[in-house]
Amino acid sequence: MSLDVQDVLDEIYDERDDDYRMKGKRRKREINTSGFQVRGGQNCMDPRHPENVNPAKYLESAHCLRFSDLWYSVYKLEAPVIEHAVYIQIFKRDNMEWRDLTRGEMIRLGTFTRHQRDKIPTITFTYSSKTSAAEFSLNSNTQRLLIPLENTDKKSDEKISEGMREYLIIPSSQITSEGRECDKAGVGFSAFVMQKDRCTRKRGSCLRNQPLEYWRHDVNAHRSGKPGCYFLSNFATVPVNPIKYNVTDATEEREYLGLVQNSHHVSTLEIEVRADDNNVITTGSARVTEVHVVAAGEKINLSIRLTNMGLVSSDYQARIVGCPEGLPNSWARAITGKHQVPPQHDSLLTLHLPGRIIIDKFQCNVEVINYRGELVAARRIIVHKMNRCFCLWHCICTCYESSGFSCSPMTPEHYHQAGFRGPVPTINSQTFQLSKMAIDILIIIIIIFLIFTTIGIIKWIIGILSPPIGRWGLDHLLAGLRTEEYFEPELKCRCVVTDDEGIPIHPDTGRRTVRICSRTLEFIVNSLFLFIYPCCVLSESISKMIKCKRSRISDDSKDCLIDKDEWRTISVRSYGDTRNSKLERDDTEYVITELKKSQVSLQDFSNKSKNKS
Repeated sequence: MSLDVQDVLDEIYDERDDDYRMKGKRRKREINTSGFQVRGGQNCMDPRHPENVNPAKYLESAHCLRFSDLWYSVYKLEAPVIEHAVYIQIFKRDNMEWRDLTRGEMIRLGTFTRHQRDKIPTITFTYSSKTSAAEFSLNSNTQRLLIPLENTDKKSDEKISEGMREYLIIPSSQITSEGRECDKAGVGFSAFVMQKDRCTRKRGSCLRNQPLEYWRHDVNAHRSGKPGCYFLSNFATVPVNPIKYNVTDATEEREYLGLVQNSHHVSTLEIEVRADDNNVITTGSARVTEVHVVAAGEKINLSIRLTNMGLVSSDYQARIVGCPEGLPNSWARAITGKHQVPPQHDSLLTLHLPGRIIIDKFQCNVEVINYRGELVAARRIIVHKMNRCFCLWHCICTCYESSGFSCSPMTPEHYHQAGFRGPVPTINSQTFQLSKMAIDILIIIIIIFLIFTTIGIIKWIIGILSPPIGRWGLDHLLAGLRTEEYFEPELKCRCVVTDDEGIPIHPDTGRRTVRICSRTLEFIVNSLFLFIYPCCVLSESISKMIKCKRSRISDDSKDCLIDKDEWRTISVRSYGDTRNSKLERDDTEYVITELKKSQVSLQDFSNKSKNKS
């Protein structure tokens, strides 16, 4: 089938005589007086003709067709199917591990593989789907698909190269398979020969509804921003390689047109497996894990922590029942909205109730119902005005201002009614008291640490404005710290001057008004001052006590060695043993050196006098 079919003047044979006879007489040839045919302009007066050809028939029609280089294959559409595949692995839990029942293989089910079973076999898989014909935009009964042939030279013509990228959808009534009908796609020589008054028709007749015309229609529509009618891309999303071969079976010679499916697709998987040791997946199993009641204002807020104990998601609601009389009517109708809780997950449900109530303290029941309205869990709660009450895990509800504020376990009946399973947990009261005491001690330590640290930081901040306050006590803590230079900018170039104890002092005033460390170290030491300073003072006090005790022991031992009748001598520290002995020794050496220098200078002066005389 040609995309561009043109009638060009050439010679073919007329295979039909009956249409050109009327009442036993042959009609005149459809030529004008000049001998040229009306339609093509060929010269019909030329007597030359091929051998073994009737000259009358040869000159009766002089038409031929020239076919385009682009040819299409015509396909009949069948009922559509949706290609869908699912890969399955089945695991079974044995104690704390999961065992793969499919033994590491992925079971593939889908449109063309609807039944599978494992190798043993112990598991059977069945796939089924439901498709509505209204979802598809192509009518397989009235439409045909035209696909360009791939062996066409794409560089021959721009129209051809563009046309090869587009598949066409044409009504089946506009296609002729034998080429014997005019104005239909697939027109051939027979259609021209068999038409009436063929030589009197103008050029281009019998060539309507050709693929080129459909192609031009949609190209112009797209350029003007309008939807097309014949391109396959107007009906569905076409992938890069839409034609698929042998989808179901390698021996099957069928071709499939693959299009993108965007609508919903419903499929069902049926898996038959041995039911040994399997649990039935049920909905509706729930647990009221916690309930917090805050009745400290005009509204009473209930926070209910609900746990879905089932293996599938389910919708739950919580309501308040069993309250005493005298409460507002809204309490009787209090119920939360539906909350979908995933399996083995928690969800927080809240209720806001009016707090202007007459009763000071009372009890109610919190009930949880499933999507069917069935009761699945219930728990007794306490409401106390201007107080907070808690119902945690297996403990009976208790309020904040209650004496003890401890955990009293529920009875087994109430424990199971709340949705818990198994026996009620027991708590060792002694262990609980010890843990509580440890927590209290830890809290006190943290509070003291924060207070002391805050005071130290305040001391450092005040020390920025008043340096004596900031460095108070630091001389004692940083006594052994060697200072190479002053930290004050105005004293950077001055040599460091220290007092008798080796602590830096101001070089002009001689007072301890200069910084002895950097700002960072000063901040750290001040922050921990109340922790470090008492420890240092205590350590020095202990050291002095130990030294005093040792010195007394040594003095007592010396006294024992001296005889009572002998004179007792008193040890007196010499001049050099005083605290300023080093300074005195330096002064003495300086005086002696100066005296020696004076003596030498006097001797030199006397020698010079003698020489002059």
